[in-house]
Amino acid sequence: MYAVGGHGDVWHYDGTKWTQMGFPSNVQLGTVTCAGDGNVYISSEGGSLWVGNKSTWKRIYEGGSSVLWNDVLWFQDKLWLASDYNFAIWNGKELEPVMHDGKPVSIRGHMDAYDGLLVVASLEFAMAFDGQQWQTIVAPYLD
Repeated sequence: MYAVGGHGDVWHYDGTKWTQMGFPSNVQLGTVTCAGDGNVYISSEGGSLWVGNKSTWKRIYEGGSSVLWNDVLWFQDKLWLASDYNFAIWNGKELEPVMHDGKPVSIRGHMDAYDGLLVVASLEFAMAFDGQQWQTIVAPYLD
């Protein structure tokens, strides 16, 4: 288990104790995800993305945003990233917008995944993805 925050603070819990790990930068860290591909991903200021484990980290994407990612999680063998302004998937080489049936999925905000369902929610919308179809579960009330 990992915890991140502050400026380059990375902690690892081995089941008995927490140990502070080294990190190659003092940037503000936002999220940490232990992924199904065996890697640990950390997002940082500017929307950057790091991969590694314990005290070995490499930046794999240098973001150009002033906003941190709200959530980064592993769902259906992919790394998904959501912020207040972007919704993307890491394809192993770069970030790409989330697409469905050839069109971008236009939601952003916060997300969670459980029991085969990915849910993304903003202040106005909530959408769920079961791996096949997107469904709007909350839409804005228009008077």
